[in-house]
Amino acid sequence: MALRTILAVLALLFCACFGLHAEGPDSSQMQTAQTSKIEMTQQQCKVKCQRFGMKRMGEAFQGITSPTVCVDKCKEVYPEK
Repeated sequence: MALRTILAVLALLFCACFGLHAEGPDSSQMQTAQTSKIEMTQQQCKVKCQRFGMKRMGEAFQGITSPTVCVDKCKEVYPEK
């Protein structure tokens, strides 16, 4: 019983350390690639910019390296309704 508990804890630590989740390591990239312009709000876009997610945000954001410039682009690409 104790051995199983130790192995379970080690497995959880391994997954936590290497960022592995039950849904797979590339699921966030796949989800971002599938997210269309219509599905993202301006606020969600700004949050992605602050987390340096510009490379996964589509062609309009390619080459942007500054979160400030990215936020300005969000205002252009995702205008508030």
